[in-house]
This record gives sequence, structure tokens and C-alpha cells, in this order.
Amino acid sequence: MILAISTLLVPLRAGPIVTVGTQLSLVIDVSGSITDVDYDLQRQAYAASFNSSAIQNLIINSGGLVVNVVQFGTSAHATYGWTLLTDAASASNFATMMSTMVRSESGRTDIIDGINMAYLSFANSGYDATKKVIDVSGDGYQNQQSCTTSDTICALLQSTRDTISGAGITINGLAILSGDPSLETYYNDNLKSPGGFVEVAADFASFQTAIDLKLAREVNNVPADVPEPSTVVLLGAGLAAMAGWKLRR
Repeated sequence: MILAISTLLVPLRAGPIVTVGTQLSLVIDVSGSITDVDYDLQRQAYAASFNSSAIQNLIINSGGLVVNVVQFGTSAHATYGWTLLTDAASASNFATMMSTMVRSESGRTDIIDGINMAYLSFANSGYDATKKVIDVSGDGYQNQQSCTTSDTICALLQSTRDTISGAGITINGLAILSGDPSLETYYNDNLKSPGGFVEVAADFASFQTAIDLKLAREVNNVPADVPEPSTVVLLGAGLAAMAGWKLRR
């Protein structure tokens, strides 16, 4: 299925390659465990983050961000193509897109299909970046393509992750625990690439804070070994604190 629709994701672009600070593919879980209320909390959280002055300042001062969106349930769906964000206006426009994003499906949970589609979208995108990132958010385990929810290790997910990481693309995760703390371990063991990190949201109500922190780290290339409290300080203090962190590094 991925091969059949990949041309929709990676059209050839005329003109020179555009270089940005970060190229980010948002891969969002819309499987059956996500209720309509949960889905709305997710899309409004993304919208609020891209509308926030803190995130917008980070985008502006990091060399720009190009972002696309993939949704996954039983299969993956290209939701928004690569969109260039370089200022507050373009970030706010993208926030509006996220606030009205239509859910593609429900069904089972195929993380592999989601990250594969994101991976294919980088080729011939017309952009290059200092850092290329796939950002997966979800509340469940791979239960398609030879893996079940009960598997603590999914070999196919790990091998897909390793292929993508070998191409120079970092995979980060946002595990929405909803009472299941083992999902964080699953994301760390099966999904996160070397140099990546896993952010945690206790539930969908706290998804907003987790997205703010995650985007701040990704746009500013904060290393995976920077502890969580430091990330909170960096985001809360805004651009000045982030600039100070870069000097200390």
C-alpha cells in the first residue's frame, strides 16, 4: 500500500532545494482507541502549540521549519504535504490547518505503516534540513504486520526504525499513557531511534503540555540527554533561555 501511494507524498519539485533548520513529519495515531474527544484534544493541542509565540519564535530563530502530517490507524494516510514555516503568520496558518484536520480513519494500530509513509515523504520533498525528524504520537501498541498488542518487542517495528535511522532521520515518540505506564518502555525499546527521545503525556488532557515540550526540543535540536526539567525551563523562559542553552553547549 505504501508503494502504491508514495508518489502522492513525494512529488518532484521544480527549482533549487530549500534548506531549513528542521524537517519534521508529524505521525499521529487515529486508531480505534482514540475517541472523538481524544482526537479533538490532539488536533487542538497541535494548533495551540503552533499558535504560541514561544514555538513561533523558536521556529523563526532556528532557520525555519518544514512540516507535514501523516495519520495512521489500520493503514497510513497523507494528511498535509510539506508546509514551510518561517514566521508567525505561516505558523499560525498551519495551526489553523491543524485545528480543522479531518480524521482519516479509526481501526487498528499500524505504527510501521505510519513511519514508513513519513520516511518516503522525505525523498524528493524539495527541502533539506540540519535535522530530519519523524515525530510519532499515540496511545497504543503495534498490532498489525506480524506484531500484536501483547508483544513487548516488535522486530519488524525495530527493523523499520533502524532503516529510517540509518538514513539520517531521527524518530521521537510521544507516548500517551492513559493508565498504561508500560507504553513508555515500548516506545523506548521499539520506536525511538538512537539520538531520539520519548516524551510522555499521562493522558489526553495533558497532551498539550507534552506537545509544547516536544516541539520545542525538536525545533531547537535539544539533545536526547537533556533532562525533562531543563526542557520545561527552556520553553517557559522562551527564546532568551534557549539562546543561553546554545551558548552553554
